[in-house]
Amino acid sequence: MGNKFVQFILALLFPSFCVGCDTEGSVLCAACRNAIVVQRVPTRPAGRSSLSMLYAATEYREQKIASLLIGALKYHGVKRAADHCADILITHLCLAQFAPQKNYLVTAVPLHRKRLRERGFNQSELIAKHIAAQYALPYAPRILARTIHTTPQTEVRERAKRLENVKGAFVCYNAQTVRGKYIILIDDVTTTGATFEACAHALKSAGAKKIIACAVAK
Repeated sequence: MGNKFVQFILALLFPSFCVGCDTEGSVLCAACRNAIVVQRVPTRPAGRSSLSMLYAATEYREQKIASLLIGALKYHGVKRAADHCADILITHLCLAQFAPQKNYLVTAVPLHRKRLRERGFNQSELIAKHIAAQYALPYAPRILARTIHTTPQTEVRERAKRLENVKGAFVCYNAQTVRGKYIILIDDVTTTGATFEACAHALKSAGAKKIIACAVAK
């Protein structure tokens, strides 16, 4: 009761406005949510990949409302946007008939401690917690660490250079937890898949059986 009252007061003092149409009441109104085209089919990574499958819910550049929603979460600290990002990803996973079993666990692509201090939170962790709750799976927050503060991937265009940029940037500190497990790895956006690949390589090296990447947009 107390928590609901606090949320009610906060909503009055700091009302939400839709990122798509500026309507008051929610970070993403129902009409703008319905305008986002959600993909039905996942992607199987080509060539030699540490990833078994890539699930990406929508297109980042083509779906302006989705990109605005992710931007609100990632760059403007609108944490409530994580609920809607997770909803979009869950819709995609349902359409793709994704059905994880008991041997799965969920984790998020980590931020380097410097970027985490700057932002104050890891947006991918907020989304990952929703995914774990939706499928009643364990959430493992500290199995991966980003040990190298790299140039942001958004500033690196070519895939080969992106792969090189994050090579060796991630370490799995908890091999006992991931050994023999199926890992659902969550991020907000993927472009070339280089960050997912670097994380998956660290998890595979620690004994993970399979890594499935999930992003809100690509």
